[in-house]
Amino acid sequence: MINKKTEWKRIATFIIVSFGLTWIPEIILNKTAGFDVWFSSQKYQIIAILLMFPPAIANLITRAVTKEGMKNSYLHLNILTNNNIKYYIAAFLLPILSGALSGICMELFFGKLDFKTAFENNSLILMSGMILNIMSISAVMAWITFGEEFGWRAYLYPKLEKLIGTPWTCLVGGIIWGIWHMPLTVEGHNFGRDYWGFPWLGIVCMTITCIADGVVLMWLTKKSGSIFPAAIFHACGNNGGSGISNFFMASADKWERLEIYHWLVFTIPEILLGAICFILLIIDSKKIDHVHIK
Repeated sequence: MINKKTEWKRIATFIIVSFGLTWIPEIILNKTAGFDVWFSSQKYQIIAILLMFPPAIANLITRAVTKEGMKNSYLHLNILTNNNIKYYIAAFLLPILSGALSGICMELFFGKLDFKTAFENNSLILMSGMILNIMSISAVMAWITFGEEFGWRAYLYPKLEKLIGTPWTCLVGGIIWGIWHMPLTVEGHNFGRDYWGFPWLGIVCMTITCIADGVVLMWLTKKSGSIFPAAIFHACGNNGGSGISNFFMASADKWERLEIYHWLVFTIPEILLGAICFILLIIDSKKIDHVHIK
């Protein structure tokens, strides 16, 4: 039997610690050093990397303070268990596929949709090399995105799912994750500052992205029983998964920086992937409910 009061206290503790350890230093750095110096210029890159770890730290602190222990931590690799290798493969390939489809969407709406020109500008050898480079970098850099995934997908999402169910967890968890990015979003991260509705439209767009990606990451974590496929997927997206989109754009030179209205189109495959994983999660949850009823 779940003690709902205790679980809500754990969720509240986790959120307070996660946001506190992230927002306080980010706001201070934004006001003192300036966002363009400490984050955008990567002058203080080590600080930016460390600020991806508060959710993981909050996981550990909450477990310690509430005497929960490390059960259900999702820290096992589980690569060879139940053929879970397929989820690791998916973690590498899905961001690359999504990035390729984003490039196609951009050409459909804003470009020439001239694949002949696109592939004349970018050889298959170069594209293959970039894909392999993205995959190898992501495998190495997953330790950084682990800082977020060990918090959100290994702790917050499972807690929420027990209390409010799968559909609401996908929505609420994504909103919390999106708001967590706010000190960076309001300073121009991802969308810049020169757009209608700044910064609130950027916050909404970032939240939508987090909802969609959060569903995929939740699906990978639940199916594999491990946090590492989610960390790899996240790293693949952060380290150039979307860069593959340029290989499908005849007018790739135009997309050095996406405007916020470009993002609305660019992110369509990301949202569709999230929708597919959402359906898969709902199907799985109904199967579990059916077994429990029996």
